[in-house]
Amino acid sequence: MKRSTVLMMMICSSMALAYCRQKDPKEIIPADEMKLILIDLTAATEWNNVLMAKDTALKNVKLNLQFYEGVFEKHHISKEQFYNSYNYYNARPDKMKALLDSTYAYSEKMKNQLIKKKR
Repeated sequence: MKRSTVLMMMICSSMALAYCRQKDPKEIIPADEMKLILIDLTAATEWNNVLMAKDTALKNVKLNLQFYEGVFEKHHISKEQFYNSYNYYNARPDKMKALLDSTYAYSEKMKNQLIKKKR
């Protein structure tokens, strides 16, 4: 009985290890590209917020969607590709955390470079 339990544990752990080593599906945007898209989408949202704050007449216009479409065009992806990829990462907390950590680190690096250029 004890040998069968150990054998079952070995099989389960090897299956879990094989699952963890699987690569992302081809239709999923790679994390390095996704990081840049997320940064651009955040910038688009901020730009939209600045415009809305300056001109209250724009409140009814859906500029944010236009900005997002511009980001998707820039990165040669569709809205569906982005949301499918985002949902893929969101369903895998370890991958999402790595993506968000990478995005934050990259944005901090870019911010520091801009600060150095201004000096």
